[in-house]
Amino acid sequence: MGDPAKEAGVEIGGQRFRLVFTIGARRRLETHFGKKLPEIMRQFMESTDDLETLIPALWAFMQRHHADVSLEDVEALCDDLDHGDIDILMNAVADAIMREAKVQEAPSEGPTKAGKRKKADSTTSARS
Repeated sequence: MGDPAKEAGVEIGGQRFRLVFTIGARRRLETHFGKKLPEIMRQFMESTDDLETLIPALWAFMQRHHADVSLEDVEALCDDLDHGDIDILMNAVADAIMREAKVQEAPSEGPTKAGKRKKADSTTSARS
């Protein structure tokens, strides 16, 4: 199951989605783009309206809790949005990335084992 401290929330087309930046999400993005994550994230962060990166990132981050949602479904949901909503979606993806970073940076108590990280002490509410 997921760590709620790592989850961000977003509403698209009247539906709520939980976004999580997982290892599976990273693999999906790298496979989709044929690039390593740092290059993908640099592209994402350098643009304020990069839909080519945004829509696959939303899809990849949804898969933990919404595996039935396809990339085409996310694109269809986004087709009905106003251009001003792009900022909301960009912020939701950035929030999921930052939440993962906070969990990664949490101080550990002794050796860390895979899957046994200390949880972040974050109670920031998810954007929607």
